[in-house]
Amino acid sequence: MPKVSVIMSVYNGEEYLREAIDSILNQTFEDFEFIIVDDGSTDSTADILASCKDHRIKVIPQKHLGIAEAKNKTVKASKGEYIAIMDADDISLPERLEVEASFLNHNRDIGIVSCSNYFVDEYGKIILTRSALIGDVLIQKKLLEDMCVNHCSAMIRRKVFEEVGGYRRAFKCSLDYDLFLRIAEVSKIENIKEPLHKYRIRIDSISVAKKVEQDAYAELARRLARERRQYGKDRLEDLNEKKLKAILKGISLEIKKKNNLHDMYYYWAERFYLRDNYKNAFRYLCRSILYRPFKKDGVSLFLKTFLHLILSQEIIDRLKFIKTHLIFKNSHCMKYKIIGINNRLKFKIRSGNANEVADNCALNGIFNEHEYDPDGFEIKKDNIIIDIGAHIGSFSIYSAIKASKGRILSYEPFPENFKLLKENIKLNKIENITVSEKAILDREEKVKLYIHKSYGCNSLIRKSKDYLIVQSIPLEDVFLSNKIEHCDILKIDCEGSEYNILLNIPNKYFDKIDKIVMEYHLFNDDNTINFKELLKILAANGYDCTNTKHEGYPTGMLYAKKKIR
Repeated sequence: MPKVSVIMSVYNGEEYLREAIDSILNQTFEDFEFIIVDDGSTDSTADILASCKDHRIKVIPQKHLGIAEAKNKTVKASKGEYIAIMDADDISLPERLEVEASFLNHNRDIGIVSCSNYFVDEYGKIILTRSALIGDVLIQKKLLEDMCVNHCSAMIRRKVFEEVGGYRRAFKCSLDYDLFLRIAEVSKIENIKEPLHKYRIRIDSISVAKKVEQDAYAELARRLARERRQYGKDRLEDLNEKKLKAILKGISLEIKKKNNLHDMYYYWAERFYLRDNYKNAFRYLCRSILYRPFKKDGVSLFLKTFLHLILSQEIIDRLKFIKTHLIFKNSHCMKYKIIGINNRLKFKIRSGNANEVADNCALNGIFNEHEYDPDGFEIKKDNIIIDIGAHIGSFSIYSAIKASKGRILSYEPFPENFKLLKENIKLNKIENITVSEKAILDREEKVKLYIHKSYGCNSLIRKSKDYLIVQSIPLEDVFLSNKIEHCDILKIDCEGSEYNILLNIPNKYFDKIDKIVMEYHLFNDDNTINFKELLKILAANGYDCTNTKHEGYPTGMLYAKKKIR
């Protein structure tokens, strides 16, 4: 009996079917069967399936009965302990089955495991990385609001699938959401940080009617879940077809009033724009305007996208240059001063505004209060240190002097800070610091860096009306591009995005990091939940953690150090 049963139902999926099948056949994990139900396709799907001669594939043809019937049939025909979901237009990365099966083997209390996903366009080009929510507590809370577990990349224990009764026929859409809500009531759910799957986004497959129908069934699934939690069971079995249609019709009317299809198209337009895919951005914008006129931000995005399509890159670069200087229109009169530290170092800082306070606070925290190198976190001569949120260079330069035979990698995405960072390195004749103007997040993407002029700090998370577009990369890219096998100290001070970085880094990189020194931020309830989850993850990866709180502020310092083995 195979360990894993990969199941796929397909209806008229000829365009991407072969690529999807090949992605499963090329898995590093080999102990699987592949059950495919052809749900009455009228295109060349049957011919493609007939041409697949691999002994692990079992094809079951049937008349068109719908997605729930087809999926349940694949499960019924399968034998594996674990059920891996696969869609006919997606791609599983080679390690997917191996990683997910191993996870379930080692975590007996988990009923479903899924993963982060790459979103790709019609041509297979990655649009963005969708990072999965980590931690059963967070997932269970979010699942009652939205589908936060990717069904298309999930692996499910057969035992829990059968316990809840599988997919329910009443659901023409969102049957996966209904299934997961029921499984969440009898088992834990987890996501793997690494993207192991490519999910295809196709603009032509999104229609008004289909979107409204999907959202209506999703809302029905939520209402039934609330009923089960309150009364022990839901009323779905007691609803005849007429009553069910009436309920769905009422939900659909509520959804149409919200007019959320515009928001969906606009969301994808913005994502395409940030990836420099202006053609698709323009297509989505044109779709979104059909359902609701643009507000101010929408008009701006539409015009910028249109200009990118009609103007040369040289003109675009000039416009970006002008935009940067308009946002910082007072930069030409910015005052600076040079101050001395410990009779040895010099720092150029801003003068006369909130930035001066921020610059002085950073220097005081490093050189006087020693917040980033307390007892047990001393910097040694040969240390390799990564500084995320390097600001004007106070910690990087302090570390470079202490680690005179080591190496410092400094990342600061805000242009004004980056300029001062480089100038202060030069001013102090430091040679062992490598600087980068990239932001660190959980993905490689162009993102918004929000500017907070009133208190001299900038954030990738906390929004404001002013922002710049900057390039982000994941932390693992820092290790790979700089050929780092071991990091002695990882320092993070990035105004709220620390959770995005550390909660999404693959676990194997924690093995490479000896100590973590981080300013944490508790601006809202989500930050508090993320902070608690981060402490659990660090403990699970062998760190002793302590933390202190900044009196009067929603911030503090976190110190994590690998336990002595």
